[in-house]
Amino acid sequence: DQHLGNATVLPCRFHMDTYKVVGCTFIEYCHAPLDLEDGYIITEYHLERELFYVEVECAPGYWSEEPKATVCTCHDQAYKVSGCVLDTALCMTPQDHTGYELIDERSLRRSDMDVEVNCAPGWYGKAKAIPCANDN
Repeated sequence: DQHLGNATVLPCRFHMDTYKVVGCTFIEYCHAPLDLEDGYIITEYHLERELFYVEVECAPGYWSEEPKATVCTCHDQAYKVSGCVLDTALCMTPQDHTGYELIDERSLRRSDMDVEVNCAPGWYGKAKAIPCANDN
C-alpha cells in the first residue's frame, strides 16, 4: 500500500460547495537498480524515500573504503550504488615487524587479506594484520 494516513471527509461550507477529502499521504519508493554492476552485496531494509536504508558491501575480490547506496531523487526510480571496484591491489609484507610473528600469509590481496599474526615472545596484546590503504 503506497498511501498512509486516515482519510477524513470535511463537509462543504455552504450550499452547492464541494466537500474536501484530507488526511492521506502518498509514500514514495525507490527500487533496486536494474543494471547492477558486479561487485556489490546489497541488503535492503527500507525502500521508502523518507526512511531509505540500504546496506552495501563489496563482494569478494572488490574493494572500497566507503561503499554506499544513494536514495533515488523521485518516486519509482532506482537508487544508486557506488564505491566498489575490482581489487587488483596486493599488500606487501612489512619490512619491520618487530614485536610480531608472521605465522601464515594466505592472501595479500587487499579486499580479502588473510594473514595470521601473533605477538612475539615478550610482547603482549591482540595482534592483527590491517590491509594496506587505498593509495598503496
